[in-house]
Amino acid sequence: MRVFDVCGTLYASNTTFDFIIEYHKFHRNRLRFVWTQILLSLPFKILNRMKLVSIRRNMIHSLKGESKHELFTFSQFFVDRYLGNKRKQETMQLLLNDPLNSILMSASIDPVVIAISHQLNVKAYSSVLEYNDEGICTGKLDVDLKGIKSNQIAQSNLELVATDNMSDIDLIKNSTLSYIITNKSNKNVWLKLLSRNNVDLDKVVFL
Repeated sequence: MRVFDVCGTLYASNTTFDFIIEYHKFHRNRLRFVWTQILLSLPFKILNRMKLVSIRRNMIHSLKGESKHELFTFSQFFVDRYLGNKRKQETMQLLLNDPLNSILMSASIDPVVIAISHQLNVKAYSSVLEYNDEGICTGKLDVDLKGIKSNQIAQSNLELVATDNMSDIDLIKNSTLSYIITNKSNKNVWLKLLSRNNVDLDKVVFL
Protein backbone atom coordinates (compact mmCIF):
# COMPACT_ATOMS: atom_id res chain seq x y z
CA MET A 1 0.00 0.00 0.00
CA ARG A 2 1.18 3.51 -0.88
CA VAL A 3 -0.20 6.43 1.15
CA PHE A 4 -0.24 10.03 -0.04
CA ASP A 5 -1.10 13.14 1.92
CA VAL A 6 -2.86 15.84 -0.13
CA CYS A 7 -2.26 19.37 1.20
CA GLY A 8 1.33 20.45 0.71
CA THR A 9 2.24 17.04 -0.71
CA LEU A 10 0.31 16.56 -3.94
CA TYR A 11 -0.81 20.18 -4.17
CA ALA A 12 0.75 23.47 -3.07
CA SER A 13 -2.48 24.32 -1.30
CA ASN A 14 -4.31 24.07 1.97
CA THR A 15 -7.20 22.50 0.11
CA THR A 16 -9.76 22.97 2.89
CA PHE A 17 -9.08 26.68 3.28
CA ASP A 18 -8.72 27.35 -0.44
CA PHE A 19 -11.90 25.41 -1.25
CA ILE A 20 -13.93 27.33 1.33
CA ILE A 21 -12.58 30.70 0.18
CA GLU A 22 -13.23 29.93 -3.49
CA TYR A 23 -16.68 28.51 -2.70
CA HIS A 24 -17.79 31.69 -0.94
CA LYS A 25 -16.24 33.86 -3.66
CA PHE A 26 -17.98 31.90 -6.44
CA HIS A 27 -21.36 31.94 -4.69
CA ARG A 28 -20.99 35.63 -3.76
CA ASN A 29 -21.29 34.95 -0.05
CA ARG A 30 -19.62 38.30 0.58
CA LEU A 31 -19.76 38.39 4.38
CA ARG A 32 -18.50 34.83 4.68
CA PHE A 33 -15.75 35.50 2.16
CA VAL A 34 -14.60 38.57 4.11
CA TRP A 35 -14.67 36.52 7.31
CA THR A 36 -12.34 33.93 5.74
CA GLN A 37 -9.90 36.71 4.86
CA ILE A 38 -10.02 38.03 8.43
CA LEU A 39 -9.36 34.53 9.75
CA LEU A 40 -6.19 34.35 7.66
CA SER A 41 -4.90 37.72 8.87
CA LEU A 42 -1.78 37.91 11.04
CA PRO A 43 -3.61 38.55 14.36
CA PHE A 44 -5.74 35.43 13.90
CA LYS A 45 -2.71 33.38 12.86
CA ILE A 46 -1.05 34.41 16.12
CA LEU A 47 -4.17 33.50 18.11
CA ASN A 48 -4.35 30.19 16.26
CA ARG A 49 -0.71 29.41 17.10
CA MET A 50 -1.46 30.22 20.75
CA LYS A 51 -4.45 27.84 20.49
CA LEU A 52 -6.85 30.59 21.53
CA VAL A 53 -8.69 30.42 18.20
CA SER A 54 -8.97 27.61 15.66
CA ILE A 55 -8.81 29.00 12.12
CA ARG A 56 -9.72 25.58 10.73
CA ARG A 57 -12.81 25.20 12.93
CA ASN A 58 -14.00 28.71 12.07
CA MET A 59 -13.38 28.18 8.36
CA ILE A 60 -15.43 24.98 8.38
CA HIS A 61 -18.17 26.66 10.44
CA SER A 62 -18.57 29.22 7.63
CA LEU A 63 -20.08 26.40 5.53
CA LYS A 64 -23.05 26.09 7.90
CA GLY A 65 -26.29 26.17 5.91
CA GLU A 66 -24.70 25.21 2.59
CA SER A 67 -26.13 22.17 0.82
CA LYS A 68 -24.14 18.98 0.36
CA HIS A 69 -25.16 18.98 -3.31
CA GLU A 70 -23.74 22.48 -3.89
CA LEU A 71 -20.52 21.69 -2.03
CA PHE A 72 -19.87 18.53 -4.02
CA THR A 73 -20.84 20.15 -7.32
CA PHE A 74 -18.43 23.03 -6.74
CA SER A 75 -15.66 20.66 -5.65
CA GLN A 76 -15.37 19.31 -9.21
CA PHE A 77 -14.93 22.83 -10.55
CA PHE A 78 -12.44 23.65 -7.77
CA VAL A 79 -10.24 20.62 -8.45
CA ASP A 80 -10.26 21.16 -12.22
CA ARG A 81 -9.82 24.94 -12.33
CA TYR A 82 -8.04 25.88 -9.11
CA LEU A 83 -5.95 22.88 -8.05
CA GLY A 84 -4.95 22.06 -11.61
CA ASN A 85 -2.29 24.77 -11.45
CA LYS A 86 -1.08 23.77 -7.99
CA ARG A 87 0.03 20.19 -8.61
CA LYS A 88 3.42 19.23 -7.19
CA GLN A 89 4.78 17.25 -10.10
CA GLU A 90 7.34 15.09 -8.30
CA THR A 91 4.95 13.61 -5.75
CA MET A 92 2.07 13.51 -8.22
CA GLN A 93 4.16 11.39 -10.56
CA LEU A 94 4.98 9.02 -7.70
CA LEU A 95 1.27 8.47 -7.19
CA LEU A 96 0.46 8.12 -10.89
CA ASN A 97 3.19 5.49 -11.29
CA ASP A 98 0.99 3.03 -9.38
CA PRO A 99 -2.51 4.43 -8.72
CA LEU A 100 -4.11 1.03 -8.07
CA ASN A 101 -1.96 0.49 -4.99
CA SER A 102 -2.15 4.11 -3.82
CA ILE A 103 -4.59 5.85 -1.50
CA LEU A 104 -5.11 9.45 -0.45
CA MET A 105 -5.08 10.01 3.30
CA SER A 106 -6.04 13.57 4.17
CA ALA A 107 -7.52 15.60 6.99
CA SER A 108 -9.02 17.87 4.34
CA ILE A 109 -12.81 17.84 3.91
CA ASP A 110 -14.67 15.23 1.90
CA PRO A 111 -16.01 17.30 -1.03
CA VAL A 112 -12.44 18.19 -2.03
CA VAL A 113 -10.75 14.85 -1.36
CA ILE A 114 -13.47 12.83 -3.08
CA ALA A 115 -13.26 15.07 -6.16
CA ILE A 116 -9.47 14.64 -6.23
CA SER A 117 -9.77 10.87 -5.82
CA HIS A 118 -12.21 10.68 -8.73
CA GLN A 119 -9.92 12.74 -10.94
CA LEU A 120 -6.85 10.63 -10.09
CA ASN A 121 -8.79 7.36 -9.92
CA VAL A 122 -7.49 6.40 -6.47
CA LYS A 123 -9.14 5.47 -3.17
CA ALA A 124 -9.28 8.07 -0.43
CA TYR A 125 -9.87 8.66 3.27
CA SER A 126 -10.68 12.16 4.50
CA SER A 127 -12.34 14.21 7.18
CA VAL A 128 -16.10 14.31 6.64
CA LEU A 129 -18.41 17.29 6.99
CA GLU A 130 -21.52 16.81 9.10
CA TYR A 131 -24.88 17.18 7.35
CA ASN A 132 -28.41 17.16 8.71
CA ASP A 133 -31.23 14.95 7.40
CA GLU A 134 -31.95 17.48 4.64
CA GLY A 135 -28.35 17.36 3.38
CA ILE A 136 -27.43 20.76 4.82
CA CYS A 137 -23.98 21.27 6.31
CA THR A 138 -23.99 21.95 10.06
CA GLY A 139 -20.63 23.72 9.96
CA LYS A 140 -18.99 20.90 11.92
CA LEU A 141 -17.05 17.74 11.16
CA ASP A 142 -18.63 14.32 11.52
CA VAL A 143 -15.21 12.65 11.12
CA ASP A 144 -11.88 14.39 11.67
CA LEU A 145 -8.69 12.64 10.51
CA LYS A 146 -6.37 15.37 11.78
CA GLY A 147 -3.57 13.63 13.67
CA ILE A 148 -5.13 10.14 13.51
CA LYS A 149 -4.58 8.99 9.94
CA SER A 150 -2.70 5.89 11.05
CA ASN A 151 -5.89 4.56 12.68
CA GLN A 152 -7.56 4.22 9.29
CA ILE A 153 -5.30 1.63 7.67
CA ALA A 154 -3.38 -1.54 8.41
CA GLN A 155 0.28 -0.58 8.56
CA SER A 156 1.83 -4.02 8.15
CA ASN A 157 2.17 -3.72 4.36
CA LEU A 158 2.95 -0.02 4.07
CA GLU A 159 5.24 0.30 1.07
CA LEU A 160 5.46 4.08 0.68
CA VAL A 161 4.35 7.25 2.44
CA ALA A 162 4.51 10.76 0.99
CA THR A 163 3.71 13.61 3.36
CA ASP A 164 4.70 17.01 4.72
CA ASN A 165 2.96 16.45 8.07
CA MET A 166 4.92 15.65 11.20
CA SER A 167 1.73 14.20 12.68
CA ASP A 168 2.14 11.35 10.15
CA ILE A 169 5.17 10.02 12.02
CA ASP A 170 3.38 6.73 12.85
CA LEU A 171 2.91 6.08 9.14
CA ILE A 172 6.53 7.00 8.41
CA LYS A 173 7.80 4.65 11.13
CA ASN A 174 5.97 1.72 9.57
CA SER A 175 6.68 2.45 5.92
CA THR A 176 9.36 0.78 3.81
CA LEU A 177 10.09 4.13 2.14
CA SER A 178 8.99 7.67 3.00
CA TYR A 179 9.06 10.81 0.89
CA ILE A 180 9.01 13.82 3.20
CA ILE A 181 8.33 17.29 1.83
CA THR A 182 10.38 19.81 3.81
CA ASN A 183 11.56 23.39 3.63
CA LYS A 184 14.63 25.20 4.95
CA SER A 185 12.89 26.22 8.16
CA ASN A 186 11.72 22.77 9.25
CA LYS A 187 14.19 20.19 7.95
CA ASN A 188 16.18 20.16 11.20
CA VAL A 189 12.95 19.70 13.15
CA TRP A 190 12.11 16.76 10.91
CA LEU A 191 15.55 15.23 11.48
CA LYS A 192 15.10 15.47 15.25
CA LEU A 193 11.63 13.92 15.03
CA LEU A 194 12.88 11.04 12.89
CA SER A 195 15.80 10.42 15.25
CA ARG A 196 13.52 10.49 18.30
CA ASN A 197 11.32 7.86 16.66
CA ASN A 198 14.26 5.69 15.53
CA VAL A 199 13.47 6.07 11.84
CA ASP A 200 16.28 4.84 9.60
CA LEU A 201 17.26 7.74 7.34
CA ASP A 202 18.12 5.26 4.60
CA LYS A 203 14.34 4.78 4.28
CA VAL A 204 13.69 8.51 3.89
CA VAL A 205 13.84 10.76 0.83
CA PHE A 206 13.59 14.50 1.45
CA LEU A 207 11.88 16.54 -1.26
